[in-house]
Amino acid sequence: MPVPDFSTVPDRPAAPRRLAPLLAALALVSVLAAGVAWRAWRASPRRPAGPSPVRVSGTVSLDGRPLPDGDVAFDGNDGSPPVHAAVIDGRFTLAIVPGEKRVLVNRYQPSGEQDPYGQPVQVSTIPPRYNAATELKAVVTPTGPNEIELLLRSR
Repeated sequence: MPVPDFSTVPDRPAAPRRLAPLLAALALVSVLAAGVAWRAWRASPRRPAGPSPVRVSGTVSLDGRPLPDGDVAFDGNDGSPPVHAAVIDGRFTLAIVPGEKRVLVNRYQPSGEQDPYGQPVQVSTIPPRYNAATELKAVVTPTGPNEIELLLRSR
């Protein structure tokens, strides 16, 4: 089979030299478009649509005494995750979207036993009717005041 002779191919300018102005213009347009998009994104609000969270505060007592420590959670019926707040000396504060909420209260203490991994087992000191099977409900309003008093009974 004969070998082609490339010595007879006519000289012509290299493709990169002809495309250089076009590629430079394309790069400039891309940079400008990215800059405009970045500025638009920075100027837009990054808040999800819907009502804004409001401040909720309150007290938790068990058998007439302030709960020394624990956790309170407000769970909406809208599928969003519950919002938790620490209970310290019977008081809590959090921010949550208005609406009707289920309220769960928890307080755990070591039982003195260990799990199979050697970790201390925690037991709840709050009856299930206030957490796993809660009976507590609260209505959080957009205009407030949202002061919630949770009076729990151990029996």
